[in-house]
Amino acid sequence: MLQELLEKILNGQMVMFDDDGSDGGGDGDDGKGEETPKEKPFKSFATEDEFNSAIKSERSKAQNLILKELGISSVKEGKETLSNTKELSEYKEKYNKLQEDLIVTKAGVKEEFKEEALTLAKTYTSEEVNLEQALEKVIEKMPIMLGKEQGKFRQLGGTKGDGQKEEISDAIAKKYAWLKK
Repeated sequence: MLQELLEKILNGQMVMFDDDGSDGGGDGDDGKGEETPKEKPFKSFATEDEFNSAIKSERSKAQNLILKELGISSVKEGKETLSNTKELSEYKEKYNKLQEDLIVTKAGVKEEFKEEALTLAKTYTSEEVNLEQALEKVIEKMPIMLGKEQGKFRQLGGTKGDGQKEEISDAIAKKYAWLKK
């Protein structure tokens, strides 16, 4: 067999394995329970065109097998499916962004803090805690995101929530002379 192959190669003939399943004899079992590798006969081609035709045929068979495994009938259908999947993914992303924006808006977060509130809320989300619950936690810790002032963030001598000027007490003014009353 090997000698035949070498003769064909030396004579300038193109050689390719034949994939018809025949192994040239024997059943591949040596009686020890282990299979020995099967030797496949070689197929020779008289011209390069025959060889190229055989290659195209094998490629086509492989492509059809892959398409069948993927559950599609043609390359065109596969491209359309991928395109539709990509579009669907983009729409889903836009929908999720709108949902997040709606949740933040419903919670009453000021426009200037929406991005930060959403980012912080996402860190609290899990299987048990949804985005709304996580946002409530963030707002509880940082009510300033709703536009409400916290006592520890309010500056002395500033304004109260109702717009009135907050007065500094005499005791504080004496202790901190640099504060203006």
